[in-house]
Amino acid sequence: MLNRRGYIVLEALLSIVVLSLVVLAVFPMLSFLLKRSERSKYEAAASLLVQEGIEVAYNVFLDEDEWGLSNGDYHPSLNASRGEWVLLVGGEQDIETRFDRVVNVASVCRTSGTGEVIDPETYESCGGVVDYLSKWVTTRVSWEEGGETKSLEAKLMLLKV
Repeated sequence: MLNRRGYIVLEALLSIVVLSLVVLAVFPMLSFLLKRSERSKYEAAASLLVQEGIEVAYNVFLDEDEWGLSNGDYHPSLNASRGEWVLLVGGEQDIETRFDRVVNVASVCRTSGTGEVIDPETYESCGGVVDYLSKWVTTRVSWEEGGETKSLEAKLMLLKV
C-alpha cells in the first residue's frame, strides 16, 4: 500500500511536468497567431482602400474632361450633388482612424526609339517622350502597426482611347 502511494505522487508530478511543457509550447504560438490575426485584419482593410482608390481613379478618368488632371497627389471623394466620384487635391488622413491614402497621378514617359514605357519611379524627369494619352495611377495606403509604418500600393496605367 505504501509503495502504491509513491507511484501516485510520481504520476502526479510527471503529469504536472508534461502539462507545463505543453502550456509553455502553446502560449508563444498562441501569441504569434493573435498578432498575425491582427496584422491580417489591417492588411485586408488596407487592400480594400487601395482597390477603392484605383477604381475611383479609373472611373474619374473615364470622363473625357479629367485627362487634363495635372500630375500630383489626390484623394477620392464622392460629389453628393452629382452622385459621382471625383479626385480632390492632397492625400487623405485617418481613414477609419488608422489609414492614410494617396492617389498619385503621373505622366507616362516612353523611350524615344522604341516607345517602351519607363516606370515613373525610375526617372526623375522624362528623358524620352511624354505620352499625353496615358497616365500612371498609383494608390498607396499606409498605417502604423507595432511602431512600424506599413503600406500597400497598386499601380494602374490608363490609356485614352
